[in-house]
Amino acid sequence: MALESTLTGYKEHLKETETKKVNVEIGNTITLTMQFVDVDEEPIDLVVKLVNKANPVNSEEVTLNSPLGTAIYHKGIGDKVKYKVNNSHIEVEILNIV
Repeated sequence: MALESTLTGYKEHLKETETKKVNVEIGNTITLTMQFVDVDEEPIDLVVKLVNKANPVNSEEVTLNSPLGTAIYHKGIGDKVKYKVNNSHIEVEILNIV
């Protein structure tokens, strides 16, 4: 009985977690994988922070109005988005949001 009760509680917790999708907002730190689609290179893992205004000293910040910032804003963990910079097509998968 105790095991069944624990499993039921765990399943309910999973349902709550699945319905509470976390989306990228300003101020979040995002872990992502970036792949340049047009080039045969390995994907790059990055950790960036989405901000309103760039700080020239911190290269890990991405502004909301940048191509990457616009692409990931309001997206969730597991989402894949594509965007274009100059003539390069870039695909990003969001791995974590803090």
